[in-house]
Amino acid sequence: MKSIPLTALMVVAIAALATPTQGQALSERIAAVKAEKARQAEAAKPKPKVKILQSLLYTKLSVNFDKTPSRDAFEYIKTALGINLIVRYLDDEVGHGIDPQTPITIEAENMPALELLSMVIEQCEVSEACTWQLRNSFLEVGTKDRLSTSSTREVRTYPIRALLFETSLFIDAPSLDLEELYRQQRRYSSNPTSSLTGSIGVGGSSATIESQSMQQRAQEIVQLIIDTIDTSGWEQNGGDWASIRYYDGLLIVNAPDFIHRQIDGYPDVPKPAKSKPTDKKSTAKNTQDPSQEKKP
Repeated sequence: MKSIPLTALMVVAIAALATPTQGQALSERIAAVKAEKARQAEAAKPKPKVKILQSLLYTKLSVNFDKTPSRDAFEYIKTALGINLIVRYLDDEVGHGIDPQTPITIEAENMPALELLSMVIEQCEVSEACTWQLRNSFLEVGTKDRLSTSSTREVRTYPIRALLFETSLFIDAPSLDLEELYRQQRRYSSNPTSSLTGSIGVGGSSATIESQSMQQRAQEIVQLIIDTIDTSGWEQNGGDWASIRYYDGLLIVNAPDFIHRQIDGYPDVPKPAKSKPTDKKSTAKNTQDPSQEKKP
């Protein structure tokens, strides 16, 4: 029988012992790579709020609502956009909100969904102001009073220090008299032992207009906001929808989303990837079915 060298046996033994460990380590690395790719793919997905805004901004709808109940009009928009749209009606368990039977009359072709939604909401404002706002993963529509309950409010901070900086304004600034300076230079040239005397043409004072304090300017910004954005809702004006404070370069606002967006808007929303222009059409005439074809 042919003998096997001792060195070869040792190599085989070491390989046999090392294989399970190396295989386990390799499988763990593969699993880690897969997990990281999955995490990156999940992070790359648009957030629910972004997806809703994309639908509102980049989807166009064609409708013919003719005295269509608001409940059916909103249901059509919800279905056409494929979003989670929640409308607060006065016939739900809370008992106040939009009347689901409010007649909606709109005829539009290729209208951006956000514009159509705004028109429907406007026609729902029979006795109370209505609006829309974004909540965690859904679009909410209702009366402003209904959408501003304590559970809907969130605290956001807005840095405004750059708006408070004010450069000094100089008055009676120094002036330079070039002719006087030239005359003195000529006298000095003709008599070098003399010295330059007088003001050599520079005069005036360096007084400045006293600027307002940062606190004062911040309060002016606060007052501007509560005087122009849903004025009746701020607690400073006797309302209970929102509050605003200034502290150390920040505006601290506790308010529902529909007020926050009037202060700072939403970030730019890119078009959905690989999306095709959408034109979904609905017609409705004296019916609760918004998909009914328009009669000639």
